[in-house]
Amino acid sequence: MNNYRFFLLLLGMLCQPIFSIAQADSSKNINISGIPIVASSPETGFKFGAFSQVSFDAFKDMGVSRPSQVKIGITYSVKRQFSTETTWQLFDRNENYYITGNIEYQNWVDRHYGLGSDASNLIIEYSNGSIIPDTLNFLNYKINVFNSRLEVNKKIAKGWYMGLALNIYHANNFEILADSVLLTTSEIQPNNMIGQYYGIGLNLLYDTRSNINNPLTGGFFQFKNLFHRKWLGADYQFTTISLDARKYFNFHKDQTFALRAQVAGTFSSGDIPFTGYQRLGGKKVLRGYYDGTYLDKHLMAFDVEYRLPLWQDDSEPIWKIWKHLGIVGFISTGQVFSDYNTFSLSDFQWSAGGGLRILLSKKQRVNIRIDYGVGFEEDAGGIGKKQRGFYMTINETF
Repeated sequence: MNNYRFFLLLLGMLCQPIFSIAQADSSKNINISGIPIVASSPETGFKFGAFSQVSFDAFKDMGVSRPSQVKIGITYSVKRQFSTETTWQLFDRNENYYITGNIEYQNWVDRHYGLGSDASNLIIEYSNGSIIPDTLNFLNYKINVFNSRLEVNKKIAKGWYMGLALNIYHANNFEILADSVLLTTSEIQPNNMIGQYYGIGLNLLYDTRSNINNPLTGGFFQFKNLFHRKWLGADYQFTTISLDARKYFNFHKDQTFALRAQVAGTFSSGDIPFTGYQRLGGKKVLRGYYDGTYLDKHLMAFDVEYRLPLWQDDSEPIWKIWKHLGIVGFISTGQVFSDYNTFSLSDFQWSAGGGLRILLSKKQRVNIRIDYGVGFEEDAGGIGKKQRGFYMTINETF
């Protein structure tokens, strides 16, 4: 996204009425937050939507200190592209069970940069027999995707949970947007884009975060192992393993120093679906790069973030934005690799940026998150161009 688009969108967001809800029912311990979204990107044009979150302390008087939450997001673009996602994190009485998951559907435009830690592959696109201006380092395509994840965990000790993880994925109607393309490398040829797979596996979770929306203290660790097998009805047979570790430090008042480390791998003796590979980029991993800029069988990534609330007075109405502001600075690094023999410290990609936070609920620690990140790789956005990312949603990245 060009700089002028970023500032245009930020200005428009701050000037438009923010129809945010920060309503609470004290008798039922329910909090509802929501924001409208207006954004733009080269592959989708202008897109519109909304995010909403419901937090509730259903068992607050029975020993539960953390609220459950359900988030819903809907986006539609001027190019008739549609995306919706619902996620949830639920605690039962005394936090004996911890249930998380999501359901997502997308009819959307995406990009394929090829495999490996090099996003400088060149693609020449044609339309009506003529070359489309500006040679790209990614392939534009459209696809329909349904994805669902469910994790049911039982407490086995203080802070520790173990349970079952399930995954369902369907992709169809793959379409390259240009009339034709010239691929300068076979690595970027889009294989295994459509199909279905189902996974089942084990989940080990340690969670002592003080708040799941925006922790001040505590830690989080998750190990997940998913087996995707053809006897489950899948088109592909592969295994994924992932580790996600986070730690939060509270040095002064509501300020937070947050650390995150991730390691993940995909293992198979046969074909791997495109979405079975590990991805770097997007709003959660290596902000500043487009989601999937770096793609391969294995991933390693690290994030450091400092969160500094300013006034954070939720007794003021939401239109007094300066009473609800906070700022964030972050730096991230990561790399993907095909096997451990190809892992190299020199292949780590870096990004950094900052963000604005608008408080919706001080009690539930719910914020509007607005981040802007810049990737350090000089050619990731095309020859001599860096990538940049603008993100707007509810709650922190991790």
